[in-house]
Amino acid sequence: MLSRVLLIWRTFLSHYKQHPTQGLFLLIGLSLGVAMLLGTLIVGSAAKTAFLSAQKLVGGQVVANITPVNGARTLSEKLYVELRRSGITKAIPRVEGFLRLDNGAFLSIQGVDAFSQMQWSARTSSKPSPQETDTFGRRFGIAGKQNIPSQLDIITFSFPPYRSLISEAYANTLGVKEGDKLVLDDGRQLPRIKIVPDDFGIGYSLLCDLRCAQALLSRPGELTSIVLTEINPGDSTKIKALLPNGTALWFPKQSAENRAL
Repeated sequence: MLSRVLLIWRTFLSHYKQHPTQGLFLLIGLSLGVAMLLGTLIVGSAAKTAFLSAQKLVGGQVVANITPVNGARTLSEKLYVELRRSGITKAIPRVEGFLRLDNGAFLSIQGVDAFSQMQWSARTSSKPSPQETDTFGRRFGIAGKQNIPSQLDIITFSFPPYRSLISEAYANTLGVKEGDKLVLDDGRQLPRIKIVPDDFGIGYSLLCDLRCAQALLSRPGELTSIVLTEINPGDSTKIKALLPNGTALWFPKQSAENRAL
């Protein structure tokens, strides 16, 4: 058996020794095939991670996402307004992207509408805990928690000069401390930082108000996704009828790898 294997390899090598161009194309083909396989696996893993991060961020079970497709990068904020007017109230708008800091590093940023999240939390909890309310009304939660530090209420988070949340792990990576203001390469300052525990579900992103993130990313009136935390019977048809071209409704049961690819 070993002699047969050696004979096959000897024949194989002698052929490509006589035809080096074929051998070169063989190596290039194998390299490209491996690169495409690894790229697909990495993109699929990133899509799954992003979905789980969104689920933790909104603090509830994400049942569906509305995202741009076919080369489109963003959604119009008008779509979110139309969904709310049509009775789809368990929806949370999001915008995310990357910013370049003055030191050349890139920063991941996410913007959410705390008021839409607060309304969703209010409907799903009939008995608020002491941490859920303050002088401004019900407090919003991240990752299903209602223990946002008392220094940060919805007013401070949602209105200028804003406040941004960052996990302890990401703060250590960036080398920032509580109360710091990161500076972009164009001189603009980000909202003052509030460091929160890693289990809040923010991940390696800076979280701020939706309007603040839109302004920083130069995407006024644009969203990157709309997260749906509940869909009643018949809502799918209603939602799909409202979706413009370049927009799709997808569910967790659909393959994350295929969507990302």
